[in-house]
Amino acid sequence: MNEEKCMNRYLEVLNESFDKVVIALLNEEERAEVHVVDLVKQDANKLCFVVEEGSALFEALHEQGYVSLVGVNDHVSIKVNGFVLCVGDSDVKGKMLFCIEKGKGEFRDAINHVNEDFIIEEEIVPAGGYYVNDACILCGTCYAVCPKQCIDTAKDPVVIDQSECIQCGECVKVCPVQAIEKK
Repeated sequence: MNEEKCMNRYLEVLNESFDKVVIALLNEEERAEVHVVDLVKQDANKLCFVVEEGSALFEALHEQGYVSLVGVNDHVSIKVNGFVLCVGDSDVKGKMLFCIEKGKGEFRDAINHVNEDFIIEEEIVPAGGYYVNDACILCGTCYAVCPKQCIDTAKDPVVIDQSECIQCGECVKVCPVQAIEKK
């Protein structure tokens, strides 16, 4: 089975077999912290979960952009480590949708004696995003606070690279002329 088919099959098993998974990331003291999150069944080749907007987990995911995720049942375990991206609002009010964009995983099936690794290299482009309008005065304040430095200040108005933007909204908070808006 080629790598892409393996990845799709394992993500499909994860999406079908688990409603909740455990994710781990580092807290402010650089210690591992675990959270239980709800998986969202998008399609077989995406691994997505929802997080309450404004929660400590939401902020940590934006800041770190990387997560470890584990799902375990009677005989199957799946572990995924990867880069996460907030792709927008979910169907659940007050919760935002995150997807693992790139990473690697391990699939273990004790009954069928399967031990395989897989790679996730799906590039996810967020739904909507932040855009700069013609009111931009080219001050560069937005670039200074952008954790991904994905704002091109050489253009007039500046341009936010949607494939790199993590949707944190820091640029909106500091723009002195309110030239940045979410679409």
